[in-house]
Amino acid sequence: MAKADTSDKERLYIVNLRNGFKNVSGPKRGKTAIKYLRTYFEKTLSDASEIKISQGVSHAVLKSGVKNPAHKIKVKVKMDGETAKVMLPDEKEPKKKKIRRVKQESTKSKLQEMLAAKTAAPQPKTEEKIVEEKPKTEEQKFEDQVQVDKKSEKVKNDVKKD
Repeated sequence: MAKADTSDKERLYIVNLRNGFKNVSGPKRGKTAIKYLRTYFEKTLSDASEIKISQGVSHAVLKSGVKNPAHKIKVKVKMDGETAKVMLPDEKEPKKKKIRRVKQESTKSKLQEMLAAKTAAPQPKTEEKIVEEKPKTEEQKFEDQVQVDKKSEKVKNDVKKD
C-alpha cells in the first residue's frame, strides 16, 4: 500500500506543448506555452487548488528562445496537500530559506546613533591657502613662446623623416 501512496503523490507526465502554441505568432509562443502547461495541469489535477511551476521547467521550455519553445517536455508532478509542484524529473525541491530576525533594540540603537551623528555640530573645515600667481614678465612670456616653437619644429621634423 505504501507504493500506491507514493505513486499518487509523485507522477511523471509528458506534455505536448505544441498544441498550446501552434496557432500563435513568434514572440508570444513562449508565454502561451507556459500558460498551456498550467491549464493542462489544472484540467488533469482537478483536486489541486494551487499549481506551482518551477523555474527549471520554465527554463527548459524556453531553452531555445521565446519564439521557438520546446514542443514536448517531461515533468514530474508532486502533490503536497492541495498544492501541485511541477518540476523536472531530475530536479530537487529547493530548500526553504530560514528567515533571520533582527532584534528591534539593536536597530533602534543604530538609528539613534546615526541621528546623533547627523545632528551633531559639524567640524570646522580647514581653510586652504590661496596662492596667487604673479603675473609673468615679458621676458618670461617670450621664453615660453620660444620653447613651444622648438617643440613644434621637432614634431614637424619627425613627421618629414618618416
